[in-house]
Formats: sequence, structure tokens, C-alpha cells
Amino acid sequence: MSLFQSQKKKAMKNRSKELALLQEERRRAVYRAVQALSPVDREIVTLHYYGGLSLKEAGEAMGLTPGAARTLLCRARKKLKSRLEGQI
Repeated sequence: MSLFQSQKKKAMKNRSKELALLQEERRRAVYRAVQALSPVDREIVTLHYYGGLSLKEAGEAMGLTPGAARTLLCRARKKLKSRLEGQI
């Protein structure tokens, strides 16, 4: 292996580590932002995004109409966006 190839391989490995660290920082920031939401907002976000439920299913689980679930999720996303601006 040439010196160039060795340096390139090392640079790629360092870049992978940097990307992994950035991903972990982003994941933690999102987690903190979700945890800071109100219980109702946190529930709709958790059911839909982490639980994999459709919006209709998440709403049903919470006793909400599909329209109410959609509105609640939209407002929760706006709060998350506001909290995460400049962090990720």
C-alpha cells in the first residue's frame, strides 16, 4: 500500500468517526427536545415517529380524531423545530 493510499484510508476512517460523533450529538439533541415537550406532545411524537404508528393509529391510541392528532403533531413538530434550531 502506498503512502497516499495509507493516508487516504486514515482520513476516511477519521471522517467516519466524525460523522458518527455528529450523528450521536444530533440524536441526543433530538432526544432532549422530545423529552422537553409536554406529555401530550411527547406522546403523539413518540407513538408516530418512534412507535411507527400511522397518524390515525396514534390518534386512536390517544383517543383523538385524525384531525386533532394531525394538529397536535404539527404543533409538536413546530415546538421541536424551535428548540432544535441552531443545535443541529
